[in-house]
Amino acid sequence: MPSGKSSGDPRSELRELGGYFKALSGITRLRIVKQLAGTAELSVSDLAVTLRLSQPLVSWHLSGLRKVGLVKVRKDGRQVLCSLDREKLRQYQQNFATLLEEDWFLS
Repeated sequence: MPSGKSSGDPRSELRELGGYFKALSGITRLRIVKQLAGTAELSVSDLAVTLRLSQPLVSWHLSGLRKVGLVKVRKDGRQVLCSLDREKLRQYQQNFATLLEEDWFLS
């Protein structure tokens, strides 16, 4: 679904959306997404300071967001810089809206 490729299998599409919602189900992950939405890029260290969390905890939550493609990561020397993949976020939102309009989903 978010990749733009629909397998046609409703269960597969539901699993993919389920993974998206699971990745966003925690308050900490929502706070991370909100911070990343407000800037082009932040280091993991800066996120940890801003959110008043340990760097390992922030990294752990970022891995869940990366797994579903919501966060992109690049290295600059020893720093790990993160950004929100806004296009992927839009794709998930659109796919969810489309899902709600499909008849099979409601039956």
